Amino acid sequence: MDELRKKRRRLLLTVDEVTNCESVRVFASSFQIFSQQEYPIFLLMAGLYDNIYDLQNADALTFLYRAPKMVLEPLNYTAIRKRYMDIFDLDLEAAGKMAGLTTKVKKIREAVGMKPEQFSVYRDRLKRKGVLDTSKYGEVSFVLPRFAEFVLMRIF
Repeated sequence: MDELRKKRRRLLLTVDEVTNCESVRVFASSFQIFSQQEYPIFLLMAGLYDNIYDLQNADALTFLYRAPKMVLEPLNYTAIRKRYMDIFDLDLEAAGKMAGLTTKVKKIREAVGMKPEQFSVYRDRLKRKGVLDTSKYGEVSFVLPRFAEFVLMRIF
């Protein structure tokens, strides 16, 4: 770390799919020590909201609350459509149909035999886990493109 500082270099550490486990807690604590000593070290962690929430609430890691956070929203319709066009060599209309797939809340609720108040509990959990987008009233859509088909193949 001293060599990096002398050479005016910086170190970026990245962790994907972060969880609140012993090794990540030790790693994050070490990072905190290095940053307190003003070493040129930076940390980028990505993961599901619940996992990051659990980690920052762990003993001695509450410094993570003060760390800048960026919550990523689901991909927008245009970006998904373009990606499908590129990957599957589809025309605009076919890619648009794929990108526009949603599952109406009422239809899902009825298919699984739930009352609105029961379904809302599960909808909110899946939203917090980063699986569902609930930004449109009365609709939910899967954040991961084509994930809907994966789920539907297994439950219907």
